Amino acid sequence: MEDKLSNKIKDDLGTDLYEDLEERLEQRHKRVEEIIKRGKWGNWRFDLRSKLLIISKVLGDGPIQDIYEVALDECNSSAQILDWIAQVSNKTWASREDIGYLVMAFDDLLGLQGAFCGGGIEASNGRNDYARRIIDAIVESINRK
Repeated sequence: MEDKLSNKIKDDLGTDLYEDLEERLEQRHKRVEEIIKRGKWGNWRFDLRSKLLIISKVLGDGPIQDIYEVALDECNSSAQILDWIAQVSNKTWASREDIGYLVMAFDDLLGLQGAFCGGGIEASNGRNDYARRIIDAIVESINRK
């Protein structure tokens, strides 16, 4: 099954692009593995099971709680990623640090310039499963270890 999927992806992307993406994913995996061991970016953390970026904060005098989730599998274009950043930046609880760490998490997990917007050019070509493929590959690599 995995070989059929790999061959389908190779056919869709072309062998050179597939191999380049595979190499980039392996490099990113190594970096992400270290980040996940640390566990988070500021108040943000990546949940392997749900594949969500989740921010936890103390609001008012209450306890620390999960207050917002970003669905990484919905980040299939640089415009969709920018939309998430804009949404978070408009939240009253979001500090500049929270927004900066969100951008860092996007970059560490999805590889913004390499996979989405290098040279100002949209790289996802409108594929609806683009981010899901990247995240699935990272999670699969981590789970294999």
